[in-house]
Amino acid sequence: MVWMKCLECGSEIPNTAWSCPQCGNPGEEAPTAQTGKEISTKGMLLLLLLFVLVPILLFLIHIFVPGI
Repeated sequence: MVWMKCLECGSEIPNTAWSCPQCGNPGEEAPTAQTGKEISTKGMLLLLLLFVLVPILLFLIHIFVPGI
């Protein structure tokens, strides 16, 4: 556990505390757990292209190009 100093009274408090137990100062927000990574717009477009458009394109080529 990481300890930090209260900005109001200077007492040592854990970094997970919502407020100082000595003076009640709310201080900084407690860190929140990350639920997952966000996918960027470029990443979403790449996934769309890879898993949706490429198979459709290959299917259409297979239908309309004789001898494949």
